[in-house]
Amino acid sequence: MFTQWIHSYRDLPLMINQWANVTRWEMRTKPFVRTLEFLWQEGHTAHATLEEAEKEALQMIDVYTKFAYEQAAIPVIAGRKSKVETFAGADKTYTIEAMMGDRKALQAGTSHNLGQNFSRAFGTQFTDENGLRQHVWQTSWAISTRFVGGIIMTHGDDAGLMLPPRIAPIQ
Repeated sequence: MFTQWIHSYRDLPLMINQWANVTRWEMRTKPFVRTLEFLWQEGHTAHATLEEAEKEALQMIDVYTKFAYEQAAIPVIAGRKSKVETFAGADKTYTIEAMMGDRKALQAGTSHNLGQNFSRAFGTQFTDENGLRQHVWQTSWAISTRFVGGIIMTHGDDAGLMLPPRIAPIQ
């Protein structure tokens, strides 16, 4: 749809946020963390420059980091994935990793600078201020119901669940 919506630099930045149910094949499921179907909040953006796309990708991982700390009371480490772990088709992948009670890390949210990889594949171009055709620079970012699992694993134990006060002011 970006290819149909974007024609001029005046159409940029284009920013789409959506909530969608996702279904995928999972051999071994774990409630909230690895399920066949999950709810996913995701964003997709298109920008005129690499710098604008990088700023957006970093801003969104910062939004997820602040939400984890301030609302869910989950300490996370924000960082960049290695080249091997980078999302397929992305130039850079940023993530927040949360340490769970079982000493395993949970990837709790991601943000990707997709560069021009998808815009070249799909022919998503715009006419810049000088009348030249350019490919857009894209990002995507997402958080899912896996984060709910992170809240439960962080704030629950065999005795039950105590939710953070900003999520549940009345226990």
